[in-house]
Amino acid sequence: MKYVFHPEAEVEFIAAIDYYEDCEPGLGYDFVIEVHSTLENILSFPKAWPILEEDIRRCQIRRFPYGIIYAVDEEVLFILAVVCTFSTNVPTVRMPATTTRERNNPTTLMDPDSRNRLCIEIHHQSLLFVGS
Repeated sequence: MKYVFHPEAEVEFIAAIDYYEDCEPGLGYDFVIEVHSTLENILSFPKAWPILEEDIRRCQIRRFPYGIIYAVDEEVLFILAVVCTFSTNVPTVRMPATTTRERNNPTTLMDPDSRNRLCIEIHHQSLLFVGS
């Protein structure tokens, strides 16, 4: 089985790498290693993690407050989002952002319910995109 990142999920992933690299040199690399390890676990056991809605699941990344939201087809693992799961009174699930300034801007935050709806929309778009 192979995996495919939705373009928005790829942007989120790169933004998280940049964020951690800005925090401490080498931490972005550690994040990449943990995401890769998580993807390997998902590929080995795609139905092991909790269902969010319909066929969409989330697997938590070790060491970092991020999860991978995904859906599985018979031959493809669709990465729908790489989301921050840190929980406080302020929603912290971030929309894709490409710069540190955008990541730290409160207008780039989205409440979790809206984020789940967006992931479902992305999932359906991914199926159309990959099927083309």
